[in-house]
Amino acid sequence: MVSSYQADWKQVAGYFDGDGCIIMRIGKFVLIFYLHLGRRLLGTARTIASFVNGGESRIRGPYDLPGQDAHSFRITRMREVLSIAEKIAPWTFKKRRELQVVIDYYRNVITGDAAAKIMNEQFLSRCRSGRIVEVSLPYTRDDGKRLARGRLGLSDKQLDEIRSLYLSSDVSSYELAIRYGVSDTTIRNIAKRRCNH
Repeated sequence: MVSSYQADWKQVAGYFDGDGCIIMRIGKFVLIFYLHLGRRLLGTARTIASFVNGGESRIRGPYDLPGQDAHSFRITRMREVLSIAEKIAPWTFKKRRELQVVIDYYRNVITGDAAAKIMNEQFLSRCRSGRIVEVSLPYTRDDGKRLARGRLGLSDKQLDEIRSLYLSSDVSSYELAIRYGVSDTTIRNIAKRRCNH
């Protein structure tokens, strides 16, 4: 029997702050984020799942958690993870920084390395459970997807040109990004990699 409880995004955010977590997976060229939420009461879990699904999100669950009197569900599709993260982030306290990482990474504001660094800082400050993750993803999500499909398309010669032009300060990262068809974050990271090796 479904609970008579009525959910809204503020309440979903509160439940996520208390019983939710962000699962981060490392792909070859991109990070992948899932939103996971558990609830003790099956009726409440179903109500929240129904509310989230009513917003045109497809979620998995609720599932019984083995050995516990609790239930969980998970949002896994990138578009839905981003949409829900944007809706609940303003109403969260404990997990707002992590949700902002998801939003910024999926909106191509930060690189995979920057996202993992913030998640690691959250772990070290005991705001997040899990473990330290080591990644080498010095590009935004879209650039990682292009690279995975072989479409970043920069030759070694072009990489050297980018580094040379950027380091000489003759051309801005924004101008180079337009010229080479990648993000300005990727341009800066291409230049940094030369400095680090």
